[in-house]
Amino acid sequence: MSKLEKVLLSCFAVASGLYVCAEGQTEAPQNQSNQPSNQSNPPSNQSNPPSSQSNQPVDQSNQPGNQNNQPVDYFIQKDRPPLGRMAVAAQKALPSVVSIYVTYNDVGSEHPFLEMLRRFVAIPRSTAGRGSGVLVSPKHVVTCAHVVNGAKQVEVVTGARKVKAQVAFLDKSLDLAVLMLDVPRSEAPLPYIHIAEYPLQVGEELLVIGNPFGIGVSVTQGILSAGCRAIGEHVVYQTDASINPGNSGGAVIDANGRLVGLPNAILSETGASHGVGFFLPVRSIVYALNRVIHGAKKARTPLVVTAVDPSLQNYLRTGGCEVVFVLDKSLPLSKGDIIISVDGNPVSLEQEFNYRCSTMSVGTKYPIGYMKSGELVNGSPRIYEVWVTAQEQDDPGIKILEGKHPLNGLGVAQLTPDIAGTLGVDPTKTGVIVMSVLPPLEAQLGLAEGDIILVVDNTAITDVSALVEVVKAGQNNRSISLVTERKGQVRTYQIY
Repeated sequence: MSKLEKVLLSCFAVASGLYVCAEGQTEAPQNQSNQPSNQSNPPSNQSNPPSSQSNQPVDQSNQPGNQNNQPVDYFIQKDRPPLGRMAVAAQKALPSVVSIYVTYNDVGSEHPFLEMLRRFVAIPRSTAGRGSGVLVSPKHVVTCAHVVNGAKQVEVVTGARKVKAQVAFLDKSLDLAVLMLDVPRSEAPLPYIHIAEYPLQVGEELLVIGNPFGIGVSVTQGILSAGCRAIGEHVVYQTDASINPGNSGGAVIDANGRLVGLPNAILSETGASHGVGFFLPVRSIVYALNRVIHGAKKARTPLVVTAVDPSLQNYLRTGGCEVVFVLDKSLPLSKGDIIISVDGNPVSLEQEFNYRCSTMSVGTKYPIGYMKSGELVNGSPRIYEVWVTAQEQDDPGIKILEGKHPLNGLGVAQLTPDIAGTLGVDPTKTGVIVMSVLPPLEAQLGLAEGDIILVVDNTAITDVSALVEVVKAGQNNRSISLVTERKGQVRTYQIY
């Protein structure tokens, strides 16, 4: 600032009652308010000496209203706003979510080579894993089957308490397990969550609670992104809430803090969450608890179905499942009929059909909506009430063989007494039975529905998984050998 500018600024400050205290700063004189209103009398003629307040700087640090030297807490607001409904829901559900630590069965203990190798190399005899679970009663925890499948020892951690647990129920087809806790009567009962069973709506707010990566119980928020999906043989719902390794078996809760599902999988190319997560529906949980607590039996699936081909969907202008085989001959259904709904719920996946039928309560009945020959009756499907009977053993699910091999497109299933009785086959027979044959395969191979597959490429076939493995191993071969049985007659094929 030049000398001229300082002079002009000083003149302005005097005229306005201010003075320059530093370059670029101005301030009002502290004793201005104490000057007498009559400026004609000089200060020397005043009878009373000026007060010390006008001649000394004023310390205002303790003056009321001055905030310059207040402690930090003075500026912090500590009143809490009302919690949102999802925060309230989380607080309600958090105590019921537990961490699960698993020791799996011995690694390779049955393999003599590994036993020999252990003499020279430190190979662990067991592996450890972790996941999450939910207390649904003081002594029962539900979790995913893949968390505890093959477990040698299971430990549940809730808060500061560690409790040993036993696997009381495990269903791989549902990816669901129920643990029974060994809680002494002298200890306080564990908190548990309430279960809500109602149709979830797309867009509904959800919270996912679990123990991701073992860092501790955490909460993520999202919505229901889509209804029924199929991952392998599992029926799941889709959510955009973050799900990570360790969340499996935790809780999916609604806005009231009630359990509506278990997180079990994500769709990811990197292993990290990308907003496409899946959870098991609560209907599976209710079914499993009825099996464990009340000894309920698994309901029998009355039909073997497969998803309707997309071209057929366009022709029929509807989704659904096509009947491949009728297990319950009391039903007015036959091969080729289209199942539209089960118990009022539309079905378009074979996994969804099997899931809804198998989780019904034995002794009740439910409506099946279907079409005959692709025609609607009075603009709506036909309805038939199906009585739910108990399943004595697993009913077959159809498996379509796929790959670069001559059996591509062949539909097979595990042979059961129900199928054997229907087809007039010896009920003591075991193995794999042909359930569906595409027209080109039927003409080329000479196979027919009801044929029992005995041997493939010199390997005895006892179940569907064995057939899949053998076919997969030789899928690049140009030919395949096949031995089948039809009405007691054994046939041998060499298929190219």
